[in-house]
Amino acid sequence: MTITHALISVLSACGTAVLAVASGIGPAKAILLARPAIVDLARQRGLTVTPYTFRSGATGTFPDVAAEMRHFLDTLGVDALFTDNPDQFPRR
Repeated sequence: MTITHALISVLSACGTAVLAVASGIGPAKAILLARPAIVDLARQRGLTVTPYTFRSGATGTFPDVAAEMRHFLDTLGVDALFTDNPDQFPRR
């Protein structure tokens, strides 16, 4: 079982019981890119989603770290994120 499948299984099985020990999840950003539905599963259980780590040297298919962060915040709907480049955080 991959970590992605394990995370989905935990979120699916726990219901609101997980709220007794956690207020959010912090998955690697690659997990959320592969399975964006995890954000909705977490939200349905009252959990925040804070992926890691956004840095200018590791943006994958995005043109820059600001565009990558914008995608996660605006398109996937994460609550927050960890970054090595706070100066590139997309302000509104």
